[in-house]
Amino acid sequence: MPLPMRIVLHVVAALAGAYMVFAPTIDRGFAVVQTDPGDTALNHYLLEHTWRWASDSTYRHALWSPPFYHPQPMVLAYSENLFGVAPVFWLLRLGLSSAVAFQVWMMVLSVLNYVAMVLVLRLLPVRHGERLPVVMVALGGFLWAYGLPQHVIIDHPQLIGRFWMPPAAYFAWRFAVAPRGRWLGLALLATYLQVLTCINSGWLLTLGLGVYIPVMVWANGTWPDVRAFLRHRWKTVAGCGGLWGAAVLSLVAPYLVANVGQHRDYGECIQFLPSFSSLLAGPEGSWWYTALFHVRDYVGSETRFFSGVGFYALLVAAVWFVRAHRHDVKIQSAQRFVTAGAISAVVLFLATVDFGEGISLWWFLRLLPGGLAIRAVGRVEMIFHLFLIPAALIGFTLWVQNRWPEGRVRQAVLALAAAVVVFEQTGYESIFYKRGDVYGKAERVAGLVAGTDAFYLAPLPSDNPLYPSVIAMWAGLSADVPTVNGYSGRLPPGYPELQQLTDEEVIVWLGPNFHGKVRIVDLDAEPWDVRDYVLP
Repeated sequence: MPLPMRIVLHVVAALAGAYMVFAPTIDRGFAVVQTDPGDTALNHYLLEHTWRWASDSTYRHALWSPPFYHPQPMVLAYSENLFGVAPVFWLLRLGLSSAVAFQVWMMVLSVLNYVAMVLVLRLLPVRHGERLPVVMVALGGFLWAYGLPQHVIIDHPQLIGRFWMPPAAYFAWRFAVAPRGRWLGLALLATYLQVLTCINSGWLLTLGLGVYIPVMVWANGTWPDVRAFLRHRWKTVAGCGGLWGAAVLSLVAPYLVANVGQHRDYGECIQFLPSFSSLLAGPEGSWWYTALFHVRDYVGSETRFFSGVGFYALLVAAVWFVRAHRHDVKIQSAQRFVTAGAISAVVLFLATVDFGEGISLWWFLRLLPGGLAIRAVGRVEMIFHLFLIPAALIGFTLWVQNRWPEGRVRQAVLALAAAVVVFEQTGYESIFYKRGDVYGKAERVAGLVAGTDAFYLAPLPSDNPLYPSVIAMWAGLSADVPTVNGYSGRLPPGYPELQQLTDEEVIVWLGPNFHGKVRIVDLDAEPWDVRDYVLP
């Protein structure tokens, strides 16, 4: 296919996928935000905080201490910091309002995911001197950026940015096949950049590559080369590893300080462990959801691995073909790539799956450095598909080329297969909330608390405290007044677990070092009740 046509295909695929995922936002003229006023509003808040810190000289809050859970410091370290993707938001803020910039930010990250996978797939081997057909490359980018599991991920916007994962896996593969210092350095660099983008997904990527590289070395029989490289280039290895370790440590050091004594108990992880039913579980509304509902157990929203029957069919054809033709020297490189990718995905799944009653190898894996901070283990799905998507596409392409040698028939079969797989990614629509439900109410609260030194938004006793807390956080950001409310990955030490504080508890929480006016806005009244306390 000529270059202009390939570019058009990729542009259409990337934009069509973005529309499929973000249709609720686009169709409603950006008047709504996907998905819920929890992690979505929190991620937006953190991005806006970093923007104001970087661009507004009058903004008086430190980078690591955004003005919530006041006066607790370092609360940014209770969640993702988004440093690796915040500059994208900053650029958008130069010309867009905060809310629209955030909505477009999610779309841009999704398109970057597509681009990253496409660039890597174009470099992978099929036969000697041949690369993947453009339709398979576009399908891989589509699955990686907009497939059902990735569509669900937008519930947690911190996980959207995964565009450093394909390069990291590619460079790791190059190192395993032919150990060179540049491949090792590039693999570590891409892994660090993913950690910078999202610490949670970066940790899972590092875990995955810890499986992928040894399996790829085994599949290619390059252990003698790797051993010789480690022996003769140990200074390079030590230098690259040391720089990577120092960079990661500098990034996570504030987390170590702010979360001393905090970790996720294994019991917290059990409900987030993938199960064997996860392999058949897609989101509600997707095409196979009802048909497969009665042949699997209940699966939580963060442990759904299903990308459609069509994708599994591609994978089965891929694995069958490379095993049946494992002695064909013309496809030896591709055969090893597919085999290692499939094995790595299976090993990673078995290492995290719940075998029943909460029994999982994750109990041991979580003891690795940083593992005790991981709760949503099912997010390993990202790495599962990172290995499987290229393996399935390469192996399936080989099968089609062998079965239908004639060019036009082969292209038609590949296009039909791609159409079926893409169709299976449709049908699901995420939830959303009206912008005014959070930002509009936040502006109303901001008008009430402006000029005070701190405030607390008291939720109704029947309310989920999350929603008023998010409104309070945004109100504080708008009025430049710190709030006692908060929402993040955890509560500060000593903060009431029910997050419904009495006036006395608010004053106690502020502590003896707080001096000034604290205003309590009570939602259990219309108009809202306002009470002031001046603490000398």
